[in-house]
Amino acid sequence: MESLDHNFSAHSADRSGTTWQMRQDWHVTARWARFMAIVAFVTAGISLIGMIGMSSALEQMMLLGGMDNPVLGAMLSQKALFAGIILVVVGVQVAVNLFQFRFANRMKEALQFTDQTALEDAWLQFSNFFKWTGIMIIGFIALYFVLLIFLFASLATMGG
Repeated sequence: MESLDHNFSAHSADRSGTTWQMRQDWHVTARWARFMAIVAFVTAGISLIGMIGMSSALEQMMLLGGMDNPVLGAMLSQKALFAGIILVVVGVQVAVNLFQFRFANRMKEALQFTDQTALEDAWLQFSNFFKWTGIMIIGFIALYFVLLIFLFASLATMGG
């Protein structure tokens, strides 16, 4: 990261060369990043609770007249696979959002104590958040296509 030791403005308030408006924008960004990370952690928890109820919900759907539905049958026979996939997805989501949470904490620390090292670490965490989010999205798209192929193959073997 580029050093902030040179002056961006003649009205710089500290030695790092950052302006008041820059620090204010970073502060707002850190607050929103912290909020979004907490929302993502709560969403991950709700997903885990939903995964626990998934098995019994599928069984109840089969009992309520879904015996003729081959998709429900395929999902019920592969519920352990779906539970494993959900666990992996939630685990990756928590790991990625941990970078966002660390960014918010390090940025807050950097702004409070005008710490150049904390500022650089905050932006490194933010960069890692976007890097791993991109990798996660590519992985989810690939997983989606693999699951579609698996589902169609399962349905083809059940019907024929």
